[in-house]
Amino acid sequence: MKIGQPAPDAAAIRTAETHQFAVDEATLLSEATQTLQDLGFNVTESSSEFGVVTGRKSRDATEAGQVAGAVLLTVATALLGAPTNVGWDKEQEIRVTIVTLNGGSPAAATARVSFERVVTKSNGLRWHERLTDQAMMQEFFTKLNAGLASAPGART
Repeated sequence: MKIGQPAPDAAAIRTAETHQFAVDEATLLSEATQTLQDLGFNVTESSSEFGVVTGRKSRDATEAGQVAGAVLLTVATALLGAPTNVGWDKEQEIRVTIVTLNGGSPAAATARVSFERVVTKSNGLRWHERLTDQAMMQEFFTKLNAGLASAPGART
């Protein structure tokens, strides 16, 4: 992958991340914020002026198989007298960003959602990953649609 070059599946990811709704932008941003909170995210930044809301939540990232593999590798390298700094995924912070845009009329707006996670290993190292699972994005938009349908003055 070259720096600055989009991923080969960038168009498909962008399509999965973006949906249009038959509501005004302020209603969409408000309901998107509530949907994030319903999904366990803490809203960290919000700007109705710019149509942006961000959130995050922390979760355990420990997997038994990864821990067992790290222990075995540590023992094997110790027996060989080699230094080791093997770690396993310990904690993860899932971050979300939602951007809304006016859809060209007062009764249409578009939302784009993106998810990422930052994983901290047991040895203190960290790694970052963009989450592009289409099922996860579809779940978010399904919950957002349900919230919009039950919002006061909703047009379904």
